[in-house]
Amino acid sequence: MKKLMFLCLLVMVSFGVLTTPAFAYDMKPVAFIVMDRTGEVNDEISRDWEQQVRQGYHVPYYSIVDNIVPTKVANEIIMGDGKNTAKLDQAILKKIAEEANVKIVALMVIKDMREIPLRNLGIISPWQDEDDLTRVFTAADLYVYKLDENKMVMKILRSVVTENTVLIKPAKTVIKYEMRKFSLSILPQHFCCL
Repeated sequence: MKKLMFLCLLVMVSFGVLTTPAFAYDMKPVAFIVMDRTGEVNDEISRDWEQQVRQGYHVPYYSIVDNIVPTKVANEIIMGDGKNTAKLDQAILKKIAEEANVKIVALMVIKDMREIPLRNLGIISPWQDEDDLTRVFTAADLYVYKLDENKMVMKILRSVVTENTVLIKPAKTVIKYEMRKFSLSILPQHFCCL
């Protein structure tokens, strides 16, 4: 019996039944670029944000480029011309995609993610007790560009929230979930899972 199973397995491998994929996909490279103007974005935060983009642009259709080339290209194009990142147009993102040799560019420009602790003495909001409050400043410019469709969406995220310290969402979390909603919004409807 073992010899028969081994022979069947050998025949299947030799004809390529087990080694060839059932479907062949054209994987589109995605450039995930974070331009940090605050100095507070570390590798852990960047990977966390990348996971949000990866949820929308996932294998087998897309693959996120793991090298530094797209970031260098974006820095040269945007910073070299001294452009305001809140006013990037389609031509600039198209140039980044072409020079970095990618099909999709997901660009995040982080301008502010401060959290300032406050002490409420009845001055900020007199109806609350003397709770510890936190004021969170969030400022980011989010872009997603698809080269094949020549389609770009952008979101200028600005928010200042003052809340109880226990209930507040950190700025990195606000940016993370905005990027997730934003990156899923440009996908065709059959890919969206929201």
